[in-house]
Amino acid sequence: MRSYRVPLGLIEHYRPQIEPFLKLYCSKPFSGGWTAGKIIEDAKFDQILLWLVLDEVGTVLGVAATQVRLEDSPSRIRICMLAGRDWGGWRHLLRDVIHHGQARGCKKLTFEGRKGWKRLLPEFSVVGQTGSGHLIYERAIL
Repeated sequence: MRSYRVPLGLIEHYRPQIEPFLKLYCSKPFSGGWTAGKIIEDAKFDQILLWLVLDEVGTVLGVAATQVRLEDSPSRIRICMLAGRDWGGWRHLLRDVIHHGQARGCKKLTFEGRKGWKRLLPEFSVVGQTGSGHLIYERAIL
């Protein structure tokens, strides 16, 4: 399996394959009212980056969206959404997201998630909690 950062010009090309994952994510109560169309729009206007996890034949197994936040102190790359199947097989996506953040001067990687991620990602610290009860995870990427 490999991860792939979707170039702006190919977002529409991949849309039919990723839209089911985006809709799945948006159906969850923690999606914050995001819609699949809004995620695509934000990616097209370069507000977020879309990442795919592809199997050996090019089938999409998962989708993530990230956002570089240089205005934060310290600067960070944030995973805004993640949806897919067989997470254990594409955990390497985190490595690629970290490298992307490092190349842009980010010092931390953050995301919000359920308590179960704590067991799956022990290298992340829990630094807070959202109003909806999700935990805020953080990892230094120096």
